Amino acid sequence: EAHHAAPVASVGVSSDCLKIAISTQNGTVGVMDVPSHGYRTVVRSHENAVCAMAMDPNNREFTTTASDGTIRTWDLDSYDQLYEFLAPGECARCVQYHPTQYVMAC
Repeated sequence: EAHHAAPVASVGVSSDCLKIAISTQNGTVGVMDVPSHGYRTVVRSHENAVCAMAMDPNNREFTTTASDGTIRTWDLDSYDQLYEFLAPGECARCVQYHPTQYVMAC
């Protein structure tokens, strides 16, 4: 069971349906392992609400967008930040990975 300090803003599900990433309006992101029901808060690095998130089809990473104008990609195993893109004054409302190529679009 996961408890959140703020309302849930977006959800991303791995292609194998074994992990669920959950973001909140205070910028926190957590990942739930479905088989074990374990939940881990991954990042608290977005300054504002997370607007959207998606997991890549190979279950290696996920990307979050936030109202602070940041777009960040995270490693799904280590939870390390891999990339950061800045879009000042913008908030991408959706993010999606290409199903067969290593491409992500917001």
